Amino acid sequence: MIQPLRRAHQWIMTVLAPVLAAIFTAGLAVRHPSPPLTELLPGRVSAENVSEELRSLKKVLAPDLLVYWVRTAPSDATLPPDARLLGSLYGAQGLDLSQVTSGHLLAYSIPDRRVVACVAVRTEVRRP
Repeated sequence: MIQPLRRAHQWIMTVLAPVLAAIFTAGLAVRHPSPPLTELLPGRVSAENVSEELRSLKKVLAPDLLVYWVRTAPSDATLPPDARLLGSLYGAQGLDLSQVTSGHLLAYSIPDRRVVACVAVRTEVRRP
């Protein structure tokens, strides 16, 4: 009784291995690349709208995004040395936005090792 089951299992595994490899390869082939840095999220926002801009950062197609704050926009897709980590974009704890002033929010992809989005933040003085 066990021999027919072993033969069936061996046949299933022999067929399933190349089928799964083909599906994985096709998935990689049709994957959309993330847009370049200059095309994402243009414009300036006030500090009050930072949470709205962070929601728009979640539309970026990149894995494991971390949010950093810097004073000046980076010239290329590398993370500047003075960047301050605010937290994970998808983290359950939320971001520490208490120290965000005029500057830029950067979305950094850990696996890609590059900045995938940049949002300018401008604080506005509130008048009573």
